[in-house]
Amino acid sequence: MIGALYLLWLSVSFFREKFKSKEEGEDDKERKPTGWLVKTFGFFWATVISVEIMDLAFSVDSILTALAVSEEVWVILLGGMIGILLMRGVATFFISLMNRVPELETTAYVLITFIAIKMGLTLVDIHIPNEIFIIIMVVAFLATFVIHAIRKQRVEKHSH
Repeated sequence: MIGALYLLWLSVSFFREKFKSKEEGEDDKERKPTGWLVKTFGFFWATVISVEIMDLAFSVDSILTALAVSEEVWVILLGGMIGILLMRGVATFFISLMNRVPELETTAYVLITFIAIKMGLTLVDIHIPNEIFIIIMVVAFLATFVIHAIRKQRVEKHSH
């Protein structure tokens, strides 16, 4: 329940900020992070702290998975390290992809909202099969790339 509420809060906060900036006439590229971490430590250190917290959070599930497989310490350590390395690699890839396709940020939060709902529904014994989630994820990403291509064409058309 806590995880579902947290993910839902993240999504609601993102969309609230996005719609607020659209109402104020701001461009997405003009939006700057304004969280307490950024205000306290600056953008660079807030990013470093966020990445480290994310690494810790994601390594916990790797460690729990490793504990389920084996009680050997080396398996647990290896699982945690591999989890952290994979997260950094995947995060780096997605950040570079999001720089090229900014619409992916919105797609990510739509999927986070769906995950929160999926997690919340399990509390009342309603289970959405993983196959449905994968289909929704693939359709969301395909739609995002189509929308990006259309927007890119419009920008190129208006610039000529």
